[in-house]
This record gives sequence, structure tokens and C-alpha cells, in this order.
Amino acid sequence: MNWLVKLLSLRGFTLLVDGRDSGKKLQKIRSQRQLKDFVQFGMKLFWRRQAMYVGVAILTAYYFDFLLASLCYMLVLVSEVVDLYISRKVVVWKGDGIRETRRFLALVISSQIFNALAIASFAIILSWSEGPALHFTPLFLLFSAALFAAVNNHQIPQLLLIKLVIYGLAFIFIPLRDLIVLRPPIDSYLWLQFITVGFVLYFIIDCSLIFIKLYKKNMRQFESLKLERDRAMKASEAKSQFLSTVSHELRTPLTSINGSLALMRSSTQKEFPSELSPLLDMAQRNTDRLLLLIGELLDVQKMEADKMRLELEAVNLGEIVREAIETIEHYAHSSGIEIAFVTNAENLMIYGDNSRLLQVMANILSNAIKFSSEGDTVRVSTERKGDKAIVRVSDHGIGIPEEARNRLFQPFSQLDASDTRKFGGTGLGLHITKKILDRHLAKIDFESVVGTGTVFSIEFDLLPD
Repeated sequence: MNWLVKLLSLRGFTLLVDGRDSGKKLQKIRSQRQLKDFVQFGMKLFWRRQAMYVGVAILTAYYFDFLLASLCYMLVLVSEVVDLYISRKVVVWKGDGIRETRRFLALVISSQIFNALAIASFAIILSWSEGPALHFTPLFLLFSAALFAAVNNHQIPQLLLIKLVIYGLAFIFIPLRDLIVLRPPIDSYLWLQFITVGFVLYFIIDCSLIFIKLYKKNMRQFESLKLERDRAMKASEAKSQFLSTVSHELRTPLTSINGSLALMRSSTQKEFPSELSPLLDMAQRNTDRLLLLIGELLDVQKMEADKMRLELEAVNLGEIVREAIETIEHYAHSSGIEIAFVTNAENLMIYGDNSRLLQVMANILSNAIKFSSEGDTVRVSTERKGDKAIVRVSDHGIGIPEEARNRLFQPFSQLDASDTRKFGGTGLGLHITKKILDRHLAKIDFESVVGTGTVFSIEFDLLPD
């Protein structure tokens, strides 16, 4: 085993595939990848190989000798079982360390050499039993095995080279032995067989080189994609940390400013001139918008980092909808919008996070109010439909064009993204809503007619009665 480790050292193993890489960590990762690719390919082709071996064994038993066929097939089968056992060990292996990689590499190569020698021995013994002749069956066995190696062993070039040497020597030995024993003239079919074997060997070697080059190219592309993925993940993590830090740093002073503004607005006219009142109202609205934006950015950051925790419990969906309407009624009345709520089922028990579902309803209702005109009515309804609870929010607003469907729930998406858009907003509300509903295994969809209005529907699974 030690000579294999030295001959097929980890450094040589990786650099034969791409000699430009020298880092030990990259060598280890690439070697493990090659090794796992190799054994997984081999395991997928296990039964195809068995079909070929069984077919050759049946032909040998019928036309030549049953005992010979049985013994040769058993030798090949033992080598295949050993190889399968080692391959399964490699598949479940977690890839711990260079030394472990070398050990598995040596085991895989040892089993593969044993298998190649068993197949070559089968072919040579079969050719001997035929005597001087056109050795179609043994040469076909060698050709099939060599082609299998060329197509499927390119992940480990050294192993492919060893197997092709073993098969090549057997290929040459079978027709060469007849030439040495019989010494036929140059126009004999035995010489034709020998020359044809040379062409076949050239074809197999050429196929092997092609597959090795393709595998090298795929490996480089894979590593390039992996590197880009790692960079993208680091950039995303840095962005999330930046958003989290900035949002937390802004929230504290903005909360203080917002509280101060609220206190100033509640003061009497004697303490502040009346002309300051509109300025204070504007400052209050802007700080409210900034606090909302910061809260939404923090929610998005938590969702991207998979850190949003839900406190799931049995809740009444109807009560959540009523509470959301009560919370947002002041905003609706200040915009000249009425909210009408109807239900045909009072007890709609679902499994969810009460505060997050209130956030969902607030987002949907605020959108309906924002895009409606003064004097309009936003209609909200709940109903039971089989084992589902459905909430609908309909408005008579501007509507949503069908081409916006695919991007409506994307972050920072706006129906009107121009600098002069009429309706404000961060473009995060529906994105956050969709993410929260996904965590509740709920579905959200909408039907809309541009210029007429939109109906949003949310479907939840009801708890069993």
C-alpha cells in the first residue's frame, strides 16, 4: 500500500489534473471531489458492468468450458464486490484531512487494479482455451472494459493510465502469442487481428485524453463558480452586517427625536407659535417613515440571515384581522378611506405568530389605503372554505399590471419606480409579508384590473376542530 501512496501522492494526484494549483487546502478539496466523483460514477455503472461480465461468462460456458467460465466470473465478481465496498466507504466519508484522502485514494486504486487484473486474466485465459483464432469474445471483453475506463475513470488520470496499461498489455499479448506460436505469413488473418488491435488501442487512448481534458475544464469551471459563490456569500454577509449595524445605530436617536416631536406637538399653543405646527407635523411624519424603514430593513436582514424567530401558537385569524383594522383605522380616516369588514366564520383557528400576522395584515391594509382615492372603501372579509381560512382585502385603487406580478413580492419593488412617483414607500412591505406567510405555510395571491382595483387573498391551513 505504501508504494501506491508514494506513486500517487496527493500533490501529484491533484496537479495531474491542473498543474497550476499548489495550495494544500485546494489540493485536498479537489482531491476529495475527484475521488467522490469517481466512486459515484462507478457505483452508477455497477449493474451495467455486471451485465457485460455475465454475458461473456455465459458465452464462455456455452461454447468453451463451464468450469472455466465460472471460476473467471467469480474472480471478477469478487473484485467488483471489494470495489463496491470501498466505494460506499468513500461516499459516506466526510473528507477529514490530507492523510485520510491519501488512504482512501490508495484503497480505491488497489481495488481498481485488482479488478483490471481480474478482467485481463479472464480475457487471456479465454483466449488460451480458444487456441490460435480470431479472439472476438476476449478482445470484446477487453475493449468494453477499456472503454468503460476511458469514459468513467477520467477523474483520476493516474488510475486510468494504470488500467489502460493493464488492458493494453492484455490486448497486445492475445494476438501476439498466436503470431509467436504459429509464425503465419503477413497476409494471414492473425496479422490483421494484431494490426486491428493497434487501431483499437489508439482509439481508446484518444477517447481517454478527450475525457480527461473535458473533466479538467469542468473542474476549473466548478472551482470558479464555487469561488464566485463564496465571494457573493461574503458580500451578502457584509451587507447584512452593515444594514444591521446602521439600522440599530439610527433607531435609538430617531426614537428619541420622535418622542420629543410627539411631546412638542402635544404642547399648548401658548408654548409654541402656531406657524411651527405644520413643521412639527412634517417632522413627525418623516421620523415615522424613517423608523418604519429601519424596522423593515432589520426584518429583511433577519430573514436573509434566517434569524427571524416565530412564536407559533393557536390564534384566531378573525381576531387578528379585527385588531389590524382597529390599529390602522386612524390612518384610513385621515386619508378619507373607509374600511368595511365582513365575515361568515367567527372561529378561524390557525397556527401562527400573532404579532407577525398583525404585521402582515397591516402591510396589506396600508397598501390598499395608500393606493385608494379619498371617499373609497377598502373591503376586508374572512371565510372558511373546507380546511382553509381565507382573508381577502379589496380596494378600488390604481390596480396592478400583469407584467408586475413576478416582481411584486421582490425587495424594493415599486409599481412606479420613477423619481416623480405619486405613491411613497420602501418597496419592502409585500416582500416581508410574503416571507412571513411562507414561514406560516400560507399562500398569498391577487387579482387586479388596472384602473379598477385589486383583491389580495391569503389562504391559511385551519387547525383541526
